Amino acid sequence: MQVESSGGLGSGFVFDELGYVMTAEHVVGADASVTITHSNGEDEVGLVVGRDELRDLAVVKISGGSHLTALPFGNLEDVSKGDEVLSTGFTPFNEATTSTVGIVSEVLPHDEEQYAYLQTDATFHQGQSGGPVLTDEGLVVGVISRSPATTSPLVTLGWAIGMDDETKELIRRLQEGEVNLVPVQPGPGHSYRNPAPLNYPVRVVSRYFDGSPLAHDITIVEVIRGEPAWEIIQQAYRFNLPAFPGTEYMLAWVRIDYTQGPEGHTDWVNQLDFGLLSSDGHDYIIPFNVRPPQPFLSARLYPGARIEAWTIWRVDVNDPNPLLVFGLDSFYRAGKAYFSTAPELEEEAAEEAAEDTGVSDST
Repeated sequence: MQVESSGGLGSGFVFDELGYVMTAEHVVGADASVTITHSNGEDEVGLVVGRDELRDLAVVKISGGSHLTALPFGNLEDVSKGDEVLSTGFTPFNEATTSTVGIVSEVLPHDEEQYAYLQTDATFHQGQSGGPVLTDEGLVVGVISRSPATTSPLVTLGWAIGMDDETKELIRRLQEGEVNLVPVQPGPGHSYRNPAPLNYPVRVVSRYFDGSPLAHDITIVEVIRGEPAWEIIQQAYRFNLPAFPGTEYMLAWVRIDYTQGPEGHTDWVNQLDFGLLSSDGHDYIIPFNVRPPQPFLSARLYPGARIEAWTIWRVDVNDPNPLLVFGLDSFYRAGKAYFSTAPELEEEAAEEAAEDTGVSDST
């Protein structure tokens, strides 16, 4: 069956005739209700009763009855490498249910948590997230999910959350309304009161248009202000105009690692993803009438890619530490990251960061 949320389309399957539907957490996102489309084309509203961000699982409640066919759960213990499995789910490109066949190539335990990924050589298509992976006996041994680690631009393997005893127990608790959210890690860069210093990477977690999770690791590597910045800008284009009286140019060298995102889709990163706040709280306007030095921050990235480039700003000469903010006033960038631009504060902030995380330079 198809699952539609405010973030996009995914798949699901009935596992209890009382009306409980299994799907992926990134399909439902933060929505309280979703639209379920049955194989006969009929729609109904489903209530999201439980979800787990860590395992990427969610349970949706619809009207139950004998008209529903529940798929029984199997167990990873009964799955071996080389076993043939069938995956099925809704795909928007043909507006129908698509099935792919492959073999189990690996069962990968999570490094820290008590669950495992089922890896198969069957490629999963966009929209199949939340659909079942079935044995030749029709038992569900996995729920189609995202890759456990997005480190290459294109991945031709299929990943599913494996159906073991721990996962089945979790699903029972999700039926009862349990919600498990991944906590935001404390530390520099996650609030304007505690911005990250230079060369301190901050992870920003958000969601793609289809509900898939996004993660960017962002670092402000270098900040240049005043006359040195103006010299670089002049070299970039000799007809650039000098800063207005009382202001000066500021260049920030930004590194962005696109660490996680939907396979086969690019993410456009640009200076427009950032805003700059003055020390007294007003926002600076990007100087669009200035041709920036190259490379300039504007690129489409595949998951696993990196860009390092300049952003350009015009700031008050007496502003000691404007705050560079990723996702400021952006409807698309739900996650935020906050960065100091004062180089002289770098060492002090780094020491505070080490204290916050329990890291010490002593041996």
